[in-house]
Amino acid sequence: MMPGGFLVLVEDGRRPQASEAISEGLRSRGWRPADSPMPWAEVWLRGEQPPLVSRQAGALTIGRVFHAREMNAGIEGGAPPALSDLCRSRWGAYVAMVQEGAETWVLRDPSGAGDAVAWRASGTVVISSSLDQLPPALAPDVSVDWDVVTDFVRRALSAAGRTALTGVVSPVAGEAVEVASGRRVQLWRPADAARAPAPREPARALAASLDDVCATWTGAYGALMAEVSGGFDSALVAVTARRSAAGGRIGADLNYYGDRREGDERRWAACAAAAADLPLLAHAKPVRALTEADFAETANGVRPSFTALDPVRDRHTAGELNRHKADALLTGYGGDAVFFQMPSALPAADYLAEPGWRTIFDPFFLGTSRWLRRSVWSVLSEARRARLETDRVSYFAPFLGPRAREAGQGLSHPWLEGIGTLPPGKQLQVLHVVVSQLTFGRSRRGEAADLLYPLLSQPLVETALAIPSWKHLDGGRDRALARSVAADRLPPEIVARRSKGMLTSYYARQVCESLGFLRAYLLDGRLAAEGVLDRAAMDAALHPDRLIWRGDGIGLLSAAALEAWVRRWSA
Repeated sequence: MMPGGFLVLVEDGRRPQASEAISEGLRSRGWRPADSPMPWAEVWLRGEQPPLVSRQAGALTIGRVFHAREMNAGIEGGAPPALSDLCRSRWGAYVAMVQEGAETWVLRDPSGAGDAVAWRASGTVVISSSLDQLPPALAPDVSVDWDVVTDFVRRALSAAGRTALTGVVSPVAGEAVEVASGRRVQLWRPADAARAPAPREPARALAASLDDVCATWTGAYGALMAEVSGGFDSALVAVTARRSAAGGRIGADLNYYGDRREGDERRWAACAAAAADLPLLAHAKPVRALTEADFAETANGVRPSFTALDPVRDRHTAGELNRHKADALLTGYGGDAVFFQMPSALPAADYLAEPGWRTIFDPFFLGTSRWLRRSVWSVLSEARRARLETDRVSYFAPFLGPRAREAGQGLSHPWLEGIGTLPPGKQLQVLHVVVSQLTFGRSRRGEAADLLYPLLSQPLVETALAIPSWKHLDGGRDRALARSVAADRLPPEIVARRSKGMLTSYYARQVCESLGFLRAYLLDGRLAAEGVLDRAAMDAALHPDRLIWRGDGIGLLSAAALEAWVRRWSA
């Protein structure tokens, strides 16, 4: 996510000259003109840390762009070759634009870290990082598409794809969109990377890719902080980045802990900080009543944001980043998908399909059964009838209204297209790579500094997906391959740790403290009025006893975030 904003104006194959009134309107809202490397584009930037503007592979790019070996990307035909070349030879967090004749194309980088929205205004193509701070002459006429909002609720992965606003277009990760016609070409999908030949030495390939992305991200900034939850993934990112040539630019590790044992991971965070030779800044997560403003502040994105559901922590992190003058925050998000944390027998189906004889005494089956705490027979039975339901992910399942209970049409995200031909375990990994896209959204900490997700970087995702699912679990452990990579980097107690911190109780108590606000906000809200969420189901859930026993806190906070978003764009 980019804390600074960008605005690009394109007009009929030549660089437009914004009228004096529009230019003054932009300047009065904090925009300032920037040098454009393309003759057909006029570029404006805003913010204390504006994004970088450059020319890469024949395209205008906004954001951080890094060179790489040729990667597994590029569909022949349908989009300008420059955009396919970018997906093959560059990676990072960027948006790219190309003009061909009367057509203007916009690409969102395959990681999803860059984002853009585009529309036409008075004959001019406008491409921007957001819909904020625009002069009236450039502002699009948008409204909420309730069919898409309903799909958000029914199938959460669609929230990582389409925007639910009419009047604008916005590409999903790895997709190129032609602005005027709305034509879309998916240049990159994780399933394509999963079909690539597996590396001969998986552990070495994974380690090399991890080192590369962590070193590249760390070297791109002058001052960084690292988020260390206490879990394996964030510890591995922090220590690997710290060991890189630019590791001295990381000033401190940042940790947040709950007030109950299951949510307090300071012990492991301290181990990670010691391994990285960094001070640990540990802060308690207070339980306090939330207000409408807590959700409204991050509701102005093109898509609903579910990455700031803990407004107290989000606000505090932004303050810490500002206090330490950090340009970026390193996180370990994405490791569950990339390193394969998901407890499932589906990788056993992939293993069964490998050449050679297998018996129930095979070490892989025995290890998997111990990991899942099930019998070998149960694991093999599930593996033989392996089937993945790709469109059943929903954070709102207990609260679906009559409109949302109707059957959905089509796939919830274009990355799911064609994954049925992959082995079942690999399908599961791809599905969770799609789920990881939900982390990109508006947040206060994202406005304070760049949020970095090295584990979702295109080169590392492609490397991990090319490795067979069962090799990620070699020995019957989640993240087994990544643990072998981490053996000489992290303390043994982190490498061997099987449990994870839980904040279910924290979020339930947060909702309990906020019942006075949430009951009126949700029960009398637009989502309930439109039949998207069920008023009676939410009414039943919004009681202290139910919250403690059922743990619906995250679902209700997600509902509040979505309610804030539809209210913002329905106003």
